[in-house]
Amino acid sequence: MNLYSSPLVADANTRAGGILAELFKFYLVHPRKIDKRSHQGIRTEGLHRAVCDYLTGMTDRYAMQEHQRLIGR
Repeated sequence: MNLYSSPLVADANTRAGGILAELFKFYLVHPRKIDKRSHQGIRTEGLHRAVCDYLTGMTDRYAMQEHQRLIGR
């Protein structure tokens, strides 16, 4: 895997990582807020994996919108 760490995108990458971390923590406390399909995975895969799978299915825009709606920052 190649990872490019240009100073031009470093701030955006840091912010995106923070958004995902905060959403992950939120959904661990509020698992009913994830979609029905991902929620069903809790029984078979566990809560952490189900939340990860839900987050990986989000577009950047949707993740930012959900973060604003649920966490408000």
